[in-house]
Amino acid sequence: HPIMPKAAILLMTTLALAACSTTPTTPATPPSPPELLTVAEASDYTRTATGEDVDRLLRRLADRSPLVALDSIGATNEGRPISLAVVADPPVATGAEARSDDRLTVLLIGNIHAGEVCGKEALLALARELATTPDHPLLQDLIVCLIPNYNADGNDRFAHDNRPGQVGPDEMGTRHNAQDLDLNRDYVKAEAPETRALIRFLAAWDPSVVVDTHTTNGSLHGYTLTYQGPKHPSTDAPLLAYVRDTMLPEIDRAFERTSPYRAFFYGNFWEDHTLWVTYPAEPRYGVVYRGLRNRVSILSEAYAYATFRDRVLATEAFCRAVLEYSARHRDHIRALVRAADARTIEAGRDRAPIALRNEPRPFPEPVSIAGYDHDPETEGATNTPRDYECLFVNDFVPTLTVSRPRAYAIPATLTGVIALLDSHAIRYERLDAPLTAATTVYTIVGFDRSERVFQGHANISNVDVTAERAERTLPAGSVIVRADQPLGTLASFMLEPQASDGLVAWNALDDWLAPGAEFPIVRIEWAPE
Repeated sequence: HPIMPKAAILLMTTLALAACSTTPTTPATPPSPPELLTVAEASDYTRTATGEDVDRLLRRLADRSPLVALDSIGATNEGRPISLAVVADPPVATGAEARSDDRLTVLLIGNIHAGEVCGKEALLALARELATTPDHPLLQDLIVCLIPNYNADGNDRFAHDNRPGQVGPDEMGTRHNAQDLDLNRDYVKAEAPETRALIRFLAAWDPSVVVDTHTTNGSLHGYTLTYQGPKHPSTDAPLLAYVRDTMLPEIDRAFERTSPYRAFFYGNFWEDHTLWVTYPAEPRYGVVYRGLRNRVSILSEAYAYATFRDRVLATEAFCRAVLEYSARHRDHIRALVRAADARTIEAGRDRAPIALRNEPRPFPEPVSIAGYDHDPETEGATNTPRDYECLFVNDFVPTLTVSRPRAYAIPATLTGVIALLDSHAIRYERLDAPLTAATTVYTIVGFDRSERVFQGHANISNVDVTAERAERTLPAGSVIVRADQPLGTLASFMLEPQASDGLVAWNALDDWLAPGAEFPIVRIEWAPE
């Protein structure tokens, strides 16, 4: 979600106003009573909610409707609660209740980047609709969980220039949390309390569908909102294909039928408008991470050069379309994610390959992308709409794979690694006696360390190893992580040293990364039951 260069702000804003003029915005319908207005609605879309504003509106909804249960998934770095609203009919208050319920649990997240506030306002309006509409049809099939203000610390650091290039509101919070961490780059290393709280929620409530709402800029084009789903090549293949090829296109069609806005898969123009290119498929990003957990994960990105009003209304309409699709296909989605878990367990038993590195490639068929014409003299964009035929670079293919082992053995002394397993709710057991097993032992040959510090890390890449089979006696207390578990794909990716975005990449094992050193995490290829 790049910050727009300041030199481009005026041009982008001018073109955005021209673009919006071709499609009327949906008129805002003030709800009744007026005290249930969001801050955006009450201010005619000039302001956004503080954390207290968010919680006040959620409390008012809970006071008016027995269908709303309020809670917190945890606390931020500065101790603010990360508020959760659960809307269900009949009501649901715990993860255990949700997991045993016949309805499908869906989670909607706003404000992970607290300068990108359209999702926060949209989810509050959606919560109000669900809570105050008698016999709302979506609640027959869904348990709707909403976290409107995920980055609560960043949200309350209001300033005019926190998100340059964005058409409203007047002030907004910061992209990063109070630790100066980008919460949408934290899913592997899980250093932020917000991240750990969210993963605990995923484990406890097990939502089948998760939507993460953002604002972005990038290329000027004709879409108010773009979207993305899981795309890492180690994602369960039927799940990935269903979300990409069936679910998201149908949601897009419904979104465009029921709102004045247009949408397409997330991307930017490249190579003189001949390519439409998405972002990398690494699990540091929430949508990719949750895909490796075998769940339907959807990203929405409203565009900074649309008005704040349009960004909020488009995000609300898109989230509603996701909920409507999920309700219609409740049983199929539930069966899909359960089958993905079962296939992951079987993949661990069968020692199926897992992709450790990948690269993007275009799909063979071009797509038509809505954009704007260019002035050949100035080489700048005009306000004349034009469609471009582009290759769609959104197919991620493996460039390095390994077979899964039976399990991984982690020395008890690697307490930081074990703590990360706990953070991700990955199952493991401890040996209560020594175990002799056939193993594969890695030796480090070389690697690259980034010269640029990113999120407090000098990332490791291009790890090269040799692998040697050896019989080893693993000491009592060793932690054993089996590959045949529902999170086996995620666990294998995180623990393999050559993975592009695993624990090694985030410096969790730097003390063992000398050339010629034996990597301390051992693959168990065979061991007595």
